Amino acid sequence: MSLSLASLWTDTRSFIRREQTLLVPLALATFGLGQAGSILVFGMANQSGWTSSLMVAMIIAILWTQVGYLSMSALVLRPGSSVAEALSKGLARLPALVIIAVTVAVLISFITIPFSIAAQLNGVDLTQPSAAASLVVALPIAFIMLFMFAKLYLVFAALVDRNEGAMRAAMRAYALSRGRTLMLLSVALFFVLTFQLVQFFGALIASAVFVSIFTALGSPMGGAVAVALIAGFAAAFPMVVSSVFSTLLYQRLSEQGDVSSDVEGQ
Repeated sequence: MSLSLASLWTDTRSFIRREQTLLVPLALATFGLGQAGSILVFGMANQSGWTSSLMVAMIIAILWTQVGYLSMSALVLRPGSSVAEALSKGLARLPALVIIAVTVAVLISFITIPFSIAAQLNGVDLTQPSAAASLVVALPIAFIMLFMFAKLYLVFAALVDRNEGAMRAAMRAYALSRGRTLMLLSVALFFVLTFQLVQFFGALIASAVFVSIFTALGSPMGGAVAVALIAGFAAAFPMVVSSVFSTLLYQRLSEQGDVSSDVEGQ
């Protein structure tokens, strides 16, 4: 059975229109607030430097955004679920997602060790920013991260689809990506770029409208909060589209072939 991205896009739009009363509040509560928190913390760090409290706040904001992806996947895979049920499922699967993220980070670190050793043996000082250091270490890391990004693009849906352990869910997502790495990477990068552009323009418009107003009122922080909220809420909508699309893609690929044997064999 062939996979039609055009029909999948049609199904995504139909699902969003049909379930918008559930998707909108969940998106604003997770994606919107998570992105707003990230923007606000990043802005504060740029002004005063990173502190331990700001780093903790950034981690919490990022994790809350990931809860949004998990919760959205739960809504798609479990028709009839309420916002509270989807959010509960997302929170329940967050620890497994953290395990996967930490494992991938450790694997990437180990994979890049040979590049670092080779660079040092050839006289490249990795402690100093330079074009040579970037080519020898940063470029391979970027390619590895893009590869893993594509291979685990469906991991959110895999995590909430079944009550499996973190590694089994990751292997399920990896198995579904077999032979489709370039396609998944193209789709993922398209949505990432769209989300970044929408967030940027949301922040730009909000800055033009609110910063001067709050500054005149003697509350620059109020302007920063307003910009962060509007930019975060704007970014929530392409993130919803991305989440619904990837979950429907996971569902379609799962229907095309049972990957359970591949997972069991790994």
